[in-house]
Amino acid sequence: MTSKHDSPSHPVLVAIDISKDRHEVLIEVPGNRRRRRVTAEPRPAVKLA
Repeated sequence: MTSKHDSPSHPVLVAIDISKDRHEVLIEVPGNRRRRRVTAEPRPAVKLA
């Protein structure tokens, strides 16, 4: 027998943006404001000759 699973009426929305310099995550929860998380990618050390 198959069980029934309903989708939530107010889903959490997430958007992910990945780039070379930084990564951003936008989170939207129903009833709350949007949240933004930014992670900067460390740049590799440059060797001077």
